[in-house]
Amino acid sequence: MKPAGRAALSVVFFVRNEEARIRKALESVSWADERVLIDDASTDGTARIGEELGATVVCCEYSGGKFYERRNFGFQKCKGPWVLLMDPDEIVSPDLRAGIEKVLTHPGEYLGFTFWRENYFLNQRLDHGGWRQKTLRLFHKDRGGDPTGLLHQGIEVNGPVGHIESAIAHYPFEPLSDFFTKQNLYTDCEALEMLERHRAQGQRFVLKQARRRPLKVFTKMAIKKGGWRDGARGWILAGIYGWIEFLRWVKCWELMQNEARS
Repeated sequence: MKPAGRAALSVVFFVRNEEARIRKALESVSWADERVLIDDASTDGTARIGEELGATVVCCEYSGGKFYERRNFGFQKCKGPWVLLMDPDEIVSPDLRAGIEKVLTHPGEYLGFTFWRENYFLNQRLDHGGWRQKTLRLFHKDRGGDPTGLLHQGIEVNGPVGHIESAIAHYPFEPLSDFFTKQNLYTDCEALEMLERHRAQGQRFVLKQARRRPLKVFTKMAIKKGGWRDGARGWILAGIYGWIEFLRWVKCWELMQNEARS
């Protein structure tokens, strides 16, 4: 039952071929006033599951490059004044639900709210390595949005931001094969962004970073941020993200090579 006085809430997901995960995510926010799926031409049962569970499904094929335009398009499709941005591999716990409903009943001066994001890998929560993060995902639609970043820019709110001391559960590595497929797309987009930033510094600079940065990322996650305390999972993830960092720089170098030949 919706608490008396609680402002209307729309939950928005950006999805493509997420039939294995979207049901649990949608069911965890069945209490919201509206659930919206911005579907990027899924070829599986994602849209069917969304419609079956009462979500609004909007087809919007993503042409690559500007993630923020797609996100802001999705935000405008939401009818409620407040928007919760979720990934299809996330679950809202009863504790976080209670926190969200409380602040939307009495938001005070705040126009956005952060909460914790807890990541799980191979059925275990990651407590170290920088994996417990504050994330800004709940915001007033008229005062917040995704500005101009290509990827992972994050939400910005034009006004004060509060905090909910609860966590959303994130399962980004299930299965690992899907995670690697997504990272291939993400590193393509990030390489384009890096090309704009580092074009003037040239190919030699980019190759130097490709040699140095992966080890720095691995060391930071595994040692400095205590990833080793999560056992084998911590070491494995540090290695995976070192490899992802390598891909970003190598793909940027490839783009520079292509420009030089054209």
